[in-house]
Amino acid sequence: MRLIALLFYAVGIFVVLAVANTPLSSDEDYAELNRAGLNAVAIVAGLFALGSLAIPWERIGRNAFAVMPTAGSVFLGLCVYYSGGWDSFAYLPFVLVSVFYGLYFSARVAALGMVGAVLAGASPQLYEPNVSELMELLVVPVPLYLVLAFVSNYVVRQIALRERQIERLRQQTEMDGLTGVHNRRYFDAKLTEELERARRSREGFSLIFVDLDDFKQINDAYGHAFGDEVLRSVAQTLYSSARQVDTVARFGGDEFVVLMPGTRIPGARAFFERMQEEIIRRSMEEWGFEIRMSAGAAVWNDGSDTATLVGGADAAMYEAKRLGKDRFFTG
Repeated sequence: MRLIALLFYAVGIFVVLAVANTPLSSDEDYAELNRAGLNAVAIVAGLFALGSLAIPWERIGRNAFAVMPTAGSVFLGLCVYYSGGWDSFAYLPFVLVSVFYGLYFSARVAALGMVGAVLAGASPQLYEPNVSELMELLVVPVPLYLVLAFVSNYVVRQIALRERQIERLRQQTEMDGLTGVHNRRYFDAKLTEELERARRSREGFSLIFVDLDDFKQINDAYGHAFGDEVLRSVAQTLYSSARQVDTVARFGGDEFVVLMPGTRIPGARAFFERMQEEIIRRSMEEWGFEIRMSAGAAVWNDGSDTATLVGGADAAMYEAKRLGKDRFFTG
Protein backbone atom coordinates (compact mmCIF):
# COMPACT_ATOMS: atom_id res chain seq x y z
CA MET A 1 0.00 0.00 0.00
CA ARG A 2 2.97 2.32 0.51
CA LEU A 3 3.75 1.99 -3.19
CA ILE A 4 0.12 2.69 -4.09
CA ALA A 5 0.21 5.82 -1.91
CA LEU A 6 3.39 6.97 -3.66
CA LEU A 7 1.79 6.26 -7.04
CA PHE A 8 -1.26 8.33 -6.12
CA TYR A 9 0.97 11.16 -4.91
CA ALA A 10 2.97 10.96 -8.15
CA VAL A 11 -0.20 11.18 -10.25
CA GLY A 12 -1.50 14.12 -8.22
CA ILE A 13 1.82 15.98 -8.35
CA PHE A 14 2.06 15.38 -12.11
CA VAL A 15 -1.42 16.87 -12.63
CA VAL A 16 -0.58 19.94 -10.52
CA LEU A 17 2.75 20.54 -12.24
CA ALA A 18 1.23 20.01 -15.68
CA VAL A 19 -1.52 22.53 -15.06
CA ALA A 20 0.84 25.04 -13.45
CA ASN A 21 3.60 24.86 -16.04
CA THR A 22 2.12 23.88 -19.41
CA PRO A 23 -0.38 25.70 -21.65
CA LEU A 24 -3.13 23.06 -21.37
CA SER A 25 -5.89 25.60 -22.03
CA SER A 26 -6.37 29.26 -22.84
CA ASP A 27 -4.92 32.03 -20.73
CA GLU A 28 -8.40 33.02 -19.56
CA ASP A 29 -8.92 29.61 -17.98
CA TYR A 30 -5.65 30.06 -16.09
CA ALA A 31 -6.15 33.67 -15.14
CA GLU A 32 -6.58 32.88 -11.44
CA LEU A 33 -3.74 30.38 -11.18
CA ASN A 34 -0.97 31.09 -8.72
CA ARG A 35 1.69 29.08 -10.51
CA ALA A 36 4.36 29.71 -7.87
CA GLY A 37 2.00 28.54 -5.13
CA LEU A 38 1.04 25.38 -7.03
CA ASN A 39 4.67 24.53 -7.73
CA ALA A 40 5.51 25.04 -4.06
CA VAL A 41 2.67 22.73 -2.98
CA ALA A 42 3.79 20.09 -5.51
CA ILE A 43 7.39 20.25 -4.28
CA VAL A 44 6.40 19.98 -0.61
CA ALA A 45 4.04 17.09 -1.40
CA GLY A 46 6.82 15.29 -3.27
CA LEU A 47 9.28 15.74 -0.40
CA PHE A 48 6.62 14.52 2.04
CA ALA A 49 5.96 11.42 -0.07
CA LEU A 50 9.67 10.60 -0.35
CA GLY A 51 10.17 11.22 3.37
CA SER A 52 7.40 8.72 4.16
CA LEU A 53 9.67 5.95 2.83
CA ALA A 54 11.91 6.36 5.89
CA ILE A 55 9.05 5.91 8.38
CA PRO A 56 8.62 2.35 9.79
CA TRP A 57 4.83 2.32 9.38
CA GLU A 58 4.58 -1.38 10.26
CA ARG A 59 5.88 -0.62 13.77
CA ILE A 60 3.57 2.33 14.34
CA GLY A 61 0.31 0.67 13.38
CA ARG A 62 -1.96 0.43 10.37
CA ASN A 63 -4.11 3.47 11.15
CA ALA A 64 -1.03 5.68 11.46
CA PHE A 65 -0.72 5.42 7.69
CA ALA A 66 -3.87 7.58 7.47
CA VAL A 67 -1.48 10.52 7.64
CA MET A 68 -0.75 9.92 3.94
CA PRO A 69 -4.27 10.51 2.52
CA THR A 70 -4.96 13.12 5.22
CA ALA A 71 -1.91 15.09 4.11
CA GLY A 72 -3.06 14.55 0.53
CA SER A 73 -6.37 16.24 1.37
CA VAL A 74 -4.49 19.18 2.89
CA PHE A 75 -2.26 19.52 -0.17
CA LEU A 76 -5.28 19.41 -2.47
CA GLY A 77 -7.02 22.05 -0.35
CA LEU A 78 -3.99 24.29 -0.88
CA CYS A 79 -4.09 23.54 -4.60
CA VAL A 80 -7.74 24.61 -4.66
CA TYR A 81 -6.73 27.86 -2.97
CA TYR A 82 -3.92 28.57 -5.46
CA SER A 83 -5.96 27.64 -8.56
CA GLY A 84 -9.21 29.54 -8.49
CA GLY A 85 -11.17 28.36 -5.47
CA TRP A 86 -14.54 26.90 -6.48
CA ASP A 87 -13.48 26.74 -10.14
CA SER A 88 -10.26 24.84 -9.39
CA PHE A 89 -9.09 21.83 -11.36
CA ALA A 90 -7.79 20.35 -8.09
CA TYR A 91 -11.11 18.73 -7.19
CA LEU A 92 -10.37 15.88 -9.61
CA PRO A 93 -7.42 14.42 -7.62
CA PHE A 94 -9.72 14.07 -4.59
CA VAL A 95 -10.80 10.88 -6.38
CA LEU A 96 -7.37 9.41 -5.54
CA VAL A 97 -7.81 10.26 -1.86
CA SER A 98 -11.25 8.63 -1.81
CA VAL A 99 -10.06 5.44 -3.47
CA PHE A 100 -7.05 5.17 -1.16
CA TYR A 101 -9.16 5.53 1.98
CA GLY A 102 -11.45 2.79 0.72
CA LEU A 103 -8.64 0.44 -0.28
CA TYR A 104 -6.54 0.50 2.85
CA PHE A 105 -8.57 1.45 5.90
CA SER A 106 -11.56 0.19 7.84
CA ALA A 107 -14.96 1.69 7.11
CA ARG A 108 -14.77 3.84 10.26
CA VAL A 109 -11.33 5.30 9.50
CA ALA A 110 -12.28 5.79 5.86
CA ALA A 111 -15.44 7.64 6.89
CA LEU A 112 -13.46 9.97 9.16
CA GLY A 113 -10.91 10.56 6.42
CA MET A 114 -13.63 11.36 3.91
CA VAL A 115 -15.06 13.96 6.29
CA GLY A 116 -11.64 15.64 6.25
CA ALA A 117 -11.47 15.41 2.46
CA VAL A 118 -14.92 17.03 2.12
CA LEU A 119 -13.90 19.85 4.47
CA ALA A 120 -10.72 20.39 2.44
CA GLY A 121 -12.81 20.56 -0.70
CA ALA A 122 -15.18 23.06 0.92
CA SER A 123 -12.31 25.29 2.08
CA PRO A 124 -13.10 28.07 -0.48
CA GLN A 125 -16.09 28.83 1.70
CA LEU A 126 -13.60 30.41 4.12
CA TYR A 127 -12.20 32.96 1.67
CA GLU A 128 -14.76 32.93 -1.16
CA PRO A 129 -18.19 32.24 0.40
CA ASN A 130 -20.66 30.94 -2.16
CA VAL A 131 -23.69 28.94 -1.08
CA SER A 132 -24.59 27.75 -4.58
CA GLU A 133 -21.02 26.46 -5.21
CA LEU A 134 -21.05 24.74 -1.82
CA MET A 135 -24.35 23.02 -2.62
CA GLU A 136 -22.99 21.92 -6.00
CA LEU A 137 -19.98 20.42 -4.23
CA LEU A 138 -22.23 18.56 -1.80
CA VAL A 139 -24.61 17.34 -4.50
CA VAL A 140 -22.18 16.22 -7.23
CA PRO A 141 -18.49 15.65 -6.30
CA VAL A 142 -18.97 14.60 -2.68
CA PRO A 143 -21.40 11.72 -3.46
CA LEU A 144 -18.94 10.58 -6.15
CA TYR A 145 -16.07 10.57 -3.63
CA LEU A 146 -18.15 8.64 -1.11
CA VAL A 147 -19.27 6.07 -3.67
CA LEU A 148 -15.69 5.51 -4.80
CA ALA A 149 -14.52 5.08 -1.20
CA PHE A 150 -17.39 2.66 -0.46
CA VAL A 151 -16.85 0.60 -3.61
CA SER A 152 -13.09 0.40 -3.01
CA ASN A 153 -13.65 -0.69 0.60
CA TYR A 154 -16.26 -3.26 -0.48
CA VAL A 155 -13.97 -4.75 -3.14
CA VAL A 156 -11.09 -5.04 -0.68
CA ARG A 157 -13.32 -6.71 1.94
CA GLN A 158 -14.60 -9.19 -0.66
CA ILE A 159 -11.06 -10.02 -1.74
CA ALA A 160 -10.01 -10.51 1.90
CA LEU A 161 -13.04 -12.75 2.47
CA ARG A 162 -12.15 -14.83 -0.58
CA GLU A 163 -8.54 -15.13 0.59
CA ARG A 164 -9.69 -16.33 4.01
CA GLN A 165 -11.92 -18.92 2.35
CA ILE A 166 -9.02 -20.09 0.20
CA GLU A 167 -6.79 -20.28 3.28
CA ARG A 168 -9.38 -22.34 5.17
CA LEU A 169 -9.67 -24.67 2.19
CA ARG A 170 -5.90 -24.97 2.00
CA GLN A 171 -5.72 -25.83 5.68
CA GLN A 172 -8.42 -28.45 5.26
CA THR A 173 -6.54 -30.09 2.40
CA GLU A 174 -2.96 -29.66 3.63
CA MET A 175 -3.09 -29.52 7.43
CA ASP A 176 -3.81 -32.18 10.01
CA GLY A 177 -6.90 -31.12 11.92
CA LEU A 178 -5.76 -32.53 15.28
CA THR A 179 -2.13 -31.48 15.53
CA GLY A 180 -1.91 -28.38 13.32
CA VAL A 181 1.07 -29.64 11.29
CA HIS A 182 0.90 -30.80 7.69
CA ASN A 183 -0.99 -33.97 6.79
CA ARG A 184 -0.03 -37.09 4.85
CA ARG A 185 -1.37 -35.69 1.57
CA TYR A 186 0.80 -32.59 1.77
CA PHE A 187 3.82 -34.65 2.79
CA ASP A 188 3.50 -36.99 -0.20
CA ALA A 189 3.42 -34.02 -2.59
CA LYS A 190 6.32 -32.29 -0.81
CA LEU A 191 8.45 -35.45 -0.86
CA THR A 192 7.95 -35.82 -4.62
CA GLU A 193 8.85 -32.15 -5.09
CA GLU A 194 11.97 -32.47 -2.93
CA LEU A 195 13.03 -35.61 -4.77
CA GLU A 196 12.87 -33.79 -8.11
CA ARG A 197 14.78 -30.84 -6.67
CA ALA A 198 17.50 -33.14 -5.32
CA ARG A 199 17.91 -34.83 -8.72
CA ARG A 200 18.40 -31.44 -10.37
CA SER A 201 20.65 -29.83 -7.77
CA ARG A 202 22.41 -33.00 -6.56
CA GLU A 203 21.85 -31.74 -3.01
CA GLY A 204 20.67 -34.53 -0.73
CA PHE A 205 18.09 -34.53 2.03
CA SER A 206 17.03 -36.65 4.98
CA LEU A 207 13.68 -38.15 5.85
CA ILE A 208 12.98 -38.93 9.51
CA PHE A 209 10.17 -41.11 10.84
CA VAL A 210 9.29 -40.40 14.48
CA ASP A 211 7.01 -42.61 16.56
CA LEU A 212 5.99 -42.19 20.19
CA ASP A 213 7.07 -45.00 22.49
CA ASP A 214 4.27 -46.88 24.29
CA PHE A 215 1.60 -44.47 23.10
CA LYS A 216 -1.10 -47.14 23.42
CA GLN A 217 -0.35 -47.42 27.12
CA ILE A 218 -0.81 -43.64 27.48
CA ASN A 219 -4.19 -43.87 25.77
CA ASP A 220 -5.25 -46.83 27.91
CA ALA A 221 -4.13 -45.18 31.15
CA TYR A 222 -5.30 -41.60 30.59
CA GLY A 223 -7.86 -41.76 27.81
CA HIS A 224 -7.91 -40.72 24.16
CA ALA A 225 -8.52 -37.04 24.93
CA PHE A 226 -5.25 -36.93 26.86
CA GLY A 227 -3.57 -38.87 24.05
CA ASP A 228 -4.71 -36.21 21.59
CA GLU A 229 -3.21 -33.54 23.84
CA VAL A 230 0.09 -35.42 23.82
CA LEU A 231 0.03 -35.65 20.02
CA ARG A 232 -0.58 -31.92 19.72
CA SER A 233 2.26 -31.14 22.11
CA VAL A 234 4.67 -33.45 20.28
CA ALA A 235 3.67 -32.03 16.89
CA GLN A 236 4.23 -28.45 18.02
CA THR A 237 7.60 -29.39 19.53
CA LEU A 238 8.63 -31.00 16.27
CA TYR A 239 7.53 -27.91 14.37
CA SER A 240 9.29 -25.45 16.67
CA SER A 241 12.50 -27.53 16.63
CA ALA A 242 12.59 -27.76 12.83
CA ARG A 243 13.97 -25.16 10.44
CA GLN A 244 11.78 -23.04 8.22
CA VAL A 245 12.81 -25.08 5.16
CA ASP A 246 11.91 -28.38 6.84
CA THR A 247 8.52 -30.05 6.47
CA VAL A 248 6.84 -31.57 9.54
CA ALA A 249 3.78 -33.75 8.95
CA ARG A 250 1.64 -36.28 10.75
CA PHE A 251 1.98 -39.54 8.83
CA GLY A 252 -0.74 -41.34 10.74
CA GLY A 253 -1.66 -42.29 14.31
CA ASP A 254 1.24 -41.35 16.55
CA GLU A 255 3.76 -41.34 13.72
CA PHE A 256 5.30 -38.15 12.33
CA VAL A 257 7.68 -37.43 9.46
CA VAL A 258 10.24 -34.65 9.06
CA LEU A 259 11.67 -33.80 5.65
CA MET A 260 15.01 -31.99 5.98
CA PRO A 261 16.52 -30.54 2.76
CA GLY A 262 20.30 -30.29 2.59
CA THR A 263 20.72 -32.42 5.71
CA ARG A 264 22.72 -35.63 6.15
CA ILE A 265 22.55 -38.17 8.96
CA PRO A 266 24.58 -36.19 11.56
CA GLY A 267 22.25 -33.22 11.16
CA ALA A 268 19.17 -35.45 11.35
CA ARG A 269 20.49 -37.10 14.50
CA ALA A 270 21.24 -33.74 16.11
CA PHE A 271 17.68 -32.59 15.29
CA PHE A 272 16.20 -35.71 16.91
CA GLU A 273 18.29 -35.34 20.05
CA ARG A 274 17.40 -31.66 20.39
CA MET A 275 13.72 -32.36 19.83
CA GLN A 276 13.73 -35.35 22.20
CA GLU A 277 15.22 -33.28 25.01
CA GLU A 278 12.57 -30.60 24.52
CA ILE A 279 9.71 -33.12 24.55
CA ILE A 280 11.02 -34.76 27.72
CA ARG A 281 11.30 -31.38 29.40
CA ARG A 282 7.82 -30.28 28.36
CA SER A 283 6.18 -33.57 29.28
CA MET A 284 7.72 -33.51 32.75
CA GLU A 285 6.60 -29.93 33.29
CA GLU A 286 3.07 -30.45 31.99
CA TRP A 287 2.20 -34.01 33.02
CA GLY A 288 4.83 -35.20 35.46
CA PHE A 289 6.19 -38.09 33.38
CA GLU A 290 8.44 -38.42 30.35
CA ILE A 291 7.25 -38.84 26.77
CA ARG A 292 9.88 -40.59 24.72
CA MET A 293 10.08 -41.64 21.10
CA SER A 294 12.01 -43.59 18.54
CA ALA A 295 13.13 -42.40 15.14
CA GLY A 296 14.54 -43.78 11.93
CA ALA A 297 16.11 -41.88 9.05
CA ALA A 298 16.81 -42.42 5.37
CA VAL A 299 19.01 -40.28 3.14
CA TRP A 300 18.48 -39.55 -0.54
CA ASN A 301 20.88 -40.99 -3.08
CA ASP A 302 20.85 -41.27 -6.88
CA GLY A 303 18.72 -44.41 -6.90
CA SER A 304 16.17 -43.25 -4.35
CA ASP A 305 12.48 -42.88 -5.12
CA THR A 306 9.63 -42.00 -2.78
CA ALA A 307 8.84 -45.62 -1.94
CA THR A 308 12.51 -46.37 -1.17
CA LEU A 309 12.88 -43.34 1.11
CA VAL A 310 9.62 -43.86 2.98
CA GLY A 311 10.24 -47.60 3.33
CA GLY A 312 13.82 -47.06 4.47
CA ALA A 313 12.95 -44.49 7.13
CA ASP A 314 10.00 -46.57 8.34
CA ALA A 315 12.14 -49.72 8.58
CA ALA A 316 14.85 -47.79 10.45
CA MET A 317 12.28 -46.51 12.93
CA TYR A 318 11.00 -50.04 13.62
CA GLU A 319 14.57 -51.22 14.07
CA ALA A 320 15.03 -48.48 16.69
CA LYS A 321 11.95 -49.86 18.43
CA ARG A 322 13.33 -53.40 18.28
CA LEU A 323 16.66 -52.30 19.75
CA GLY A 324 14.96 -50.97 22.88
CA LYS A 325 13.11 -47.78 21.87
CA ASP A 326 14.05 -44.21 22.84
CA ARG A 327 16.73 -43.98 20.16
CA PHE A 328 17.64 -42.87 16.65
CA PHE A 329 18.53 -45.42 14.00
CA THR A 330 19.50 -45.25 10.35
CA GLY A 331 19.79 -48.14 7.97
